[in-house]
Amino acid sequence: MSWFNTFKKNESAIGELSNVIFKNSLDCVEALKDYLNYSTEKEKQEKWIYVLFEFIYFFMHMTNRIAFGKLGNKRRIKLQDELAPLVIDPTIKSLFDHWPKKLKEGIKSDFYEKLNDAEIEYSDCKELLIKDNPFSDKALFSKLAKNVTELSGHSNNPEMIIQIITLSVDIWKNMKLEKLVDAVGQEL
Repeated sequence: MSWFNTFKKNESAIGELSNVIFKNSLDCVEALKDYLNYSTEKEKQEKWIYVLFEFIYFFMHMTNRIAFGKLGNKRRIKLQDELAPLVIDPTIKSLFDHWPKKLKEGIKSDFYEKLNDAEIEYSDCKELLIKDNPFSDKALFSKLAKNVTELSGHSNNPEMIIQIITLSVDIWKNMKLEKLVDAVGQEL
């Protein structure tokens, strides 16, 4: 994507982690664009952004879980505090740079509020997936899929839920978040 290239190339591990989260979130939403087909361009763009941000919240949560286990709570908090602006600031710049400053500040404020809400919501899930119940709210990937279907206006569409679970699991496995968190831990 052309606006993906507007992200600052940061040589640090945390910069690489922020780029991986954004790029993979973008890949997820792009893979679902057939489901984001609406009567108006405005509605399509709005739903696209909601879904993109949900994937960002999810992958940041997954990073947070890994960081807690690998770095401990104090360094996890430091990682989270440094990572969030490295994700949201370039996202706002690349998607909303032409908007008035006040609206961009509102998006940033909403991002942090919704990121905190998502962190609480996803932290209630104790399993990645429940094999015999892919529609369970008790598993992370199922919760993500349900959130995305709701945000996209296709609440509880079973076909879409399965596609989101399959897509997000595959992408998550390839992100190598544990390796990235290890590298960030060496820099913190």
